[in-house]
Amino acid sequence: MKIRSAADALELLGACVPSTALGLALELGLFWKLADKPSTVEHLARDLDIPLNRCRYWVDLLVDLELLRNEGNTYSISEAASTAILSSLSRNAWCDLASQSREAYRKLTNLPEVIHEPGSALAAQGIEHRTYVQELKDDPEKARRFTHMLLEIHQPLARSVAEVLTMDGGQRLMDLGGGSGVMSNAILSRNPGVVSTIVDTENVCNAGKEITKGFSTADRISHYAADFMTDDLPKGFDVVLECDVCVYEEELFRKLQNCLNPGGRLVIVDQFAPEPGVVPPGRPLAWGFLGSLEDPNFSFATSAEVRDTLVRTGYQLRDETECPGNWLMIDASLPGR
Repeated sequence: MKIRSAADALELLGACVPSTALGLALELGLFWKLADKPSTVEHLARDLDIPLNRCRYWVDLLVDLELLRNEGNTYSISEAASTAILSSLSRNAWCDLASQSREAYRKLTNLPEVIHEPGSALAAQGIEHRTYVQELKDDPEKARRFTHMLLEIHQPLARSVAEVLTMDGGQRLMDLGGGSGVMSNAILSRNPGVVSTIVDTENVCNAGKEITKGFSTADRISHYAADFMTDDLPKGFDVVLECDVCVYEEELFRKLQNCLNPGGRLVIVDQFAPEPGVVPPGRPLAWGFLGSLEDPNFSFATSAEVRDTLVRTGYQLRDETECPGNWLMIDASLPGR
């Protein structure tokens, strides 16, 4: 929201409460429950095992947010919530997104005391920083939920990438960090002669194998469990696709050269920052602030930075293609073709 008055500022100061109320509704499945059958607050309180007054304040807050309707003390889902929530992602995906948001709250509780820290504001609060890759390695169930959530979120992007990515006669694709296989499935569906190997951590690969069983391209998709920054990677690929992975170190680009055939291509798809220190269009502004709490120098990559790293590590730039949703595809190759 935009601040135009003291009342707006006061409302934003309390925004954590409606945000939490929304997250709670997503994690408890309230919208799906009321979509099946409208209910009184008394019935909801009993069904969800919540004290009556607490439940009443909660659902009335959701009414104020225009996510629920209350007619004659019977609560039902609003048209806005039906469109924005029920019609966009599954209950499981929303639950996982709400859980991630809840985990982020604890990083913000003591900021007045630690915001001046020249290093990690999380470490100053005694909070251990763990990347999502580390968390997925340690928690198979979290990896399963995360992989299924990205399967849904990346469907439109996968269709866009498949439409503009040409294999140029290449037959073997590495889908780096490809998780669910949503990108591989879209690309293979348009390229019948192509096979794909998805490289991701073991827990994510296990979740991805469950998903790809249902693809029509399942017989052409395999999984290779590895941390692509530290483990050995398979070789002999014509194209490596790195889509929404956001890892652009020289070390990785040089490592991928050993995976590619002569003249092979590295294709990168991401929402890049327009300039250093700016959040890319399409990404939540909060992600930049949260990233800076761990690393004060945190910055999203720009396309110019990625191009420079590609050239510096021996790739030749081929093409750039814009995809819907502020996504950009950078296509580079090794010498030899």
